[in-house]
This record gives sequence, structure tokens and C-alpha cells, in this order.
Amino acid sequence: MGLLDDLKKEADHARGSEVSKTELLQSNIGATEKALELAGKYLATLSAQLNVLKPVCTRVYLLDKVGEISGLVQSEFFSDYRKGDVEGKERYKQVLLNFRCALPKPIQVRINFDQIDSFRKILSRYALKYTSQVFKNDRGVVSHEVFEITGDFLAQAMFEGDHLNGAVRLVLKHVTEFGFIALQFDAREFGESTLDEFTKLIIGKPSQFIQMGKKVVYGGQTSL
Repeated sequence: MGLLDDLKKEADHARGSEVSKTELLQSNIGATEKALELAGKYLATLSAQLNVLKPVCTRVYLLDKVGEISGLVQSEFFSDYRKGDVEGKERYKQVLLNFRCALPKPIQVRINFDQIDSFRKILSRYALKYTSQVFKNDRGVVSHEVFEITGDFLAQAMFEGDHLNGAVRLVLKHVTEFGFIALQFDAREFGESTLDEFTKLIIGKPSQFIQMGKKVVYGGQTSL
């Protein structure tokens, strides 16, 4: 066997590797597209039903300096999707679900003078509406402030496709707790049963949804 035969073998192997990579890429793109399309249709139907049923929120939220917040009212469910270019073709890129969680009645909390600024920042971070009254001591110096937290907050879920790797990433904002949680799912394993578990999480039934995904780092602010 001569050098030319060796080079031919190497070239055939390289061509085969490129074909395999292309097939895997197309398979990943197809699986991710299918998963996001399913999520878009499922959440559109889900939003319509939940706006009628108005399920009671059974989740418990922890708010610093306040403690547990529970019994939230859920309403204004809305779903949407966004498409964009993926490898030269318009495909699903994001599927969104938004809804509001409202406090059933105002919560009052007394905050000492040295913690007022930090508490205001907490309320601002979660966009919780409030009114407050400042109290001063006999010398006219602020001693504490009583906050009445009256508002609601927006909960959001964003399913985002990683088409090249065949994955679906989900960012939850104020859904299971205040703040963000990011999960990643294999697009090929992402199906109606996955979304059923997500629904259970929202309507207050026992759910394995969080355990079904792989927690990943989410380091930035979302543009949901």
C-alpha cells in the first residue's frame, strides 16, 4: 500500500467525520425545534385554562426581614414565543410564560433605622409595591420605618433553545422562590410529561419538575 492509498483513507475518514458532525447537528436542531414548538403550543393552551381556573399558589416565598409569604393569588397568565435564525432557517428560539402573583392582603413589617436602606433595595429588586411611614424618636432622629407591602410581582419562565447542543434551558424568575433558577433539559427527553410536571408546580400539585432538569449557573439579569 502506497502513500496515495494512505492519503485516500485519511480523506475518506475525514469526510465521514464531517458527515457525522453534520448529521448530529441537524438531529440536535430538529430535536430542539420540536421541544420548543411543543412548549409553545402547550403553554398557550395552559394559559387560557389557568386564567379561568385561577389556581391558588401553594408555594411559600421567603422574604428577608419578613419571613414566609404564602397564599398568593395567581392571575394574568400569558404565553408567547420568539423565532429567529438558526443555521440559515427561522426556528423557535424562546417560549415564554408570564403570570402575576398577588398578596392576598398587605403585610406590615417594622424595620429599624439601620436596615431601612437595605430593605428598600430588597423590595425594589423584586418589584414589590409598598407604602411606608417613618417614625422618629424624641430627638427627631429616625428610629424605624413601618412598611406596608401591598403590591404583586411578576413570575416568569423562559424556555430557550440551545439548538447546536440539542438542549432546552429554562430560566425561572420568582416562580419557585424570589430570584432566578436555571435548569437544562436534553431536548430529546423534553416532552409533554416534562410540561405536565411544570404545570403541577404552578397549580400546587406534587411535582418532580425541578429534579427532572440539571441545575446550571445563571449569572446575569434576564430580559424576559
